[in-house]
Amino acid sequence: MGEIIESKDDEFWSVIKRRSKEKLIIVEFYSPRCFPCKMMDPVLEEVSKEMDVIIAKHNVRENSRIPLSLKIRAVPTLIFVKDGEVVKVKRGFTKKEKLEEMIEEIMESLGGVRRIVG
Repeated sequence: MGEIIESKDDEFWSVIKRRSKEKLIIVEFYSPRCFPCKMMDPVLEEVSKEMDVIIAKHNVRENSRIPLSLKIRAVPTLIFVKDGEVVKVKRGFTKKEKLEEMIEEIMESLGGVRRIVG
């Protein structure tokens, strides 16, 4: 099963680099007041239950240093990280089916994906 973790500026790269050696990490840069970000919550929750990935939620209002350094200009923005490297970036709301398709494409290109449900 996947998991959802909270991401903070101070520990961002150490946690992301270490954990991305285990699984694909999808970092969601979001704002609590952003409606499309709120729409992403159930999508990310379902994906974390169905696919073997780590979802790291990064609140840009409370933790702005990393988003600024990565030139994140819009929320929600998803970055996909594997083995410490950003392998894909997706801006804006993403439907569950499209997100699953993107994860599968990334994992196939990197050597496999483990779907837990379905």
